[in-house]
Amino acid sequence: MKKLESLSEEQLLKMQEVKQYWLDYIFSCKNQINKQSTKIGIDWMYNLAKHKSPIIIYVESPMGCQYTVHLLKYLLKNKPASVRDSVGD
Repeated sequence: MKKLESLSEEQLLKMQEVKQYWLDYIFSCKNQINKQSTKIGIDWMYNLAKHKSPIIIYVESPMGCQYTVHLLKYLLKNKPASVRDSVGD
């Protein structure tokens, strides 16, 4: 099979269409996540990479993600290094 060197105009347009669909889907905050399906998918990907599955934290919005990250960083900053290293791994 010949290596693809560049995308056609149709492929570039489709790429933008798919990108916009997912941006609208993610940032609309009107969609609910199926936690069970999400966990199955995440576990599958980590298993495929031969890694232990992470702890999954669900939040309600992109802003909730930012708050959660900052809260976890703050909490971990004040813990012994071994805890930080364990969570980081």
